[in-house]
Amino acid sequence: MCCPPAHHDLRQCGMNVRDASAALGIPEREVLRRLHSGELRGVPYRGRTGWRLDHYYVGQLAERRRLHELFLWFLAWPGWSW
Repeated sequence: MCCPPAHHDLRQCGMNVRDASAALGIPEREVLRRLHSGELRGVPYRGRTGWRLDHYYVGQLAERRRLHELFLWFLAWPGWSW
């Protein structure tokens, strides 16, 4: 985070769509689609600033995604069953 928490401003310090896309491992178009549908939380700014997402929020989502993929990999382990 580039700003102190007391002065956190997403316009200046938020993550843009390209960075969020890289962090989440999904295409930019998918990030935009999810922002517009409300699946992802972000703030739409006008002009070149565009959408901004909180770094901490995106980090949490990326960690959940990694854990989910690990869980699916574990379930696919040969010989594993419920």
